Amino acid sequence: MHPAKIFPRSLMILACLSLLASACESTIFRFATPTPTATATVPSDTPTWTSTASLTATFTPSLTPTETDTPTETLTPTVTFTPSLTPTLTRTPTLTRTPSLTPTPAPPIISVTNDVEHLSCRYGPGAGYEFKYGLIPTNRAYVIGRIQILSPQSDGSWEHVTWLKIQSLNRDPTTKCWVNAKYVHVDSGDINSVTDYFDLPKAPEIYGASQLYDPPANVSAKRDGNTVTIWWQPIYMTEDDFVGYLIEAYVCYQGNYEFAPIGYSQGFEQNMIEDNNQIEVSVKVPDEPGCSQKSHGQIFLAEKHGFSVGVIIPWP
Repeated sequence: MHPAKIFPRSLMILACLSLLASACESTIFRFATPTPTATATVPSDTPTWTSTASLTATFTPSLTPTETDTPTETLTPTVTFTPSLTPTLTRTPTLTRTPSLTPTPAPPIISVTNDVEHLSCRYGPGAGYEFKYGLIPTNRAYVIGRIQILSPQSDGSWEHVTWLKIQSLNRDPTTKCWVNAKYVHVDSGDINSVTDYFDLPKAPEIYGASQLYDPPANVSAKRDGNTVTIWWQPIYMTEDDFVGYLIEAYVCYQGNYEFAPIGYSQGFEQNMIEDNNQIEVSVKVPDEPGCSQKSHGQIFLAEKHGFSVGVIIPWP
């Protein structure tokens, strides 16, 4: 046995003996208190183990952050760059600028030649249409339309004649009218590039409808080979209003379907009524076989305020 442990026991025996002798129990036990402090040194070894446990426990969490390598796969959303290519396709609408690159050609410009002192500009394409105003040599104008008509000549023959629809250089809409291309010079442009007016409005729509007089009466037609003769009964007009008559015919001539506007005016006397008898007047129009379209026509009374309602010609 260790000597340190024997010594306290002997003290205890002495203490008991002293207690019995002097009754000082409390003082002696206070002296014995160091005994429990000696035994407390034994559990002091235990805290050294806790340090070891703390070391092993902290290493495990340190492994967890290494799993954050997986979120590095978020690089996949970088594929979203592909949609950014779609907006670049919106450049396609810029192609609409192409029409603006197409220049609008200026209409041809004509001037009146020196061959005439006064050129009539009419409401329609042909000498049978009413006069609107006159032009003099060197007058210039835009050409905004054209048409080729079949026109009667003074010797009884028929010719193709081109008429041009013109407008003043200041583009005043009230200046539009028609002139015979034979008496103008093309200063610039190409007159064949302008609108072809083959299917024209009827005479009242070109100039205006007359409200003063009735249309021609008793209209008839008769064929003689390749010629059609048209008859009608004249309508009386005052000398101041009198202009004449206009026939708008579509006929077949030399294998082509032609527009033939024909004016008729033999003087005011043709409207005179004597003894309740009115004379009949007539014109002859060429009309040959060989066209797919059917020939037809209308006749109008023409006075200075406009044209009457048209009367359909019973084409033979």
